[in-house]
Amino acid sequence: MIGKHEPIHLRRTGAGPASQLERDPALQGSTLFALLCERHPDRYRPTQVRTLQRHIQQWRVLHGPDREVMFAQEHFPGERGQSDFTHMEDLGVTLAGVPFPHMLHHGCRSPTPM
Repeated sequence: MIGKHEPIHLRRTGAGPASQLERDPALQGSTLFALLCERHPDRYRPTQVRTLQRHIQQWRVLHGPDREVMFAQEHFPGERGQSDFTHMEDLGVTLAGVPFPHMLHHGCRSPTPM
């Protein structure tokens, strides 16, 4: 087909680009385009690589692996604190020979700006 080139589509068919992406989701568009050109030397133009990359990006959004979700955590100085109590009976502390069952408190605040 001289002068005619096929459009690139990502369809879930046997050995097509979509099935290769399912097997290896990290596959880059330029690598996949090189594989397609190797299999079908006269079928695609070099200018179609960007089109394939856009199709791959859209495919990953719809069918690719889930992305990790992260939420930003902002801590403002002086706004939060932590507190912890520890039972100390196991240490066997005594006052004048009498057991002293007590708890130790540890607390801290987020630092204030200077």
